[in-house]
Order: sequence, then structure tokens, then C-alpha cells
Amino acid sequence: MPHFEDNPLQHMAQLANDAETTLDLYGLDPDTAVQRVNAMIATAKARSCLIRFDGARDDGVETLFLPLGRHLLAERKAGRLTRCLPVPDGNGYYVEFPSQQQPENDD
Repeated sequence: MPHFEDNPLQHMAQLANDAETTLDLYGLDPDTAVQRVNAMIATAKARSCLIRFDGARDDGVETLFLPLGRHLLAERKAGRLTRCLPVPDGNGYYVEFPSQQQPENDD
């Protein structure tokens, strides 16, 4: 088994620090969190966003990591996101949106 001196996901922390906006999902249930993410995607004005949510606790309650990750992956496959990566601490995702293309004028 390989030994990693550094966290191999640490390079992703650079991306999370570069996010233009942050979406706070602390304390939300999965359905409400997905609704907020959908609203954010529909109205995205920034190029990137850091989505943050509660970390794992000792009570065994599922975090938003898996349900939100599945939803974000579906959004990426649908072309509404260009990048979706977990942040190194596991309590969030870094997402990037497709660049907004300006409509062409034929005038």
C-alpha cells in the first residue's frame, strides 16, 4: 500500500480557494439542499462556486456528500457544470459552470 507524504487531493484546495462564490448548505436536508443547488445553477453569474455543508458527525446521520455528489454529477453529465470536485476536507464541492457564450449578431 503506498504511503502518501501529502494529501493527494490537496491540489484541489487551490481550486476551492479560487471559487468566485460560496453556497452555504449548512443544516439543510438533502431535498432542500438540492433545490438550492438547482436555483444556483439556474442563475449562475459566477464562473465557479464552492458549495459547503456540514461534515460527518458521530451519530451516523448521512451527510450531503453522497446525495449532492450524485446530483452534481448528473448536472455535469447534462452539461450544466463543467467541473465538479470534492474539496479535500470532504465537506463541500467545487463546481465550475460552462462559460456564457454571447449570441452572435448577423447584422
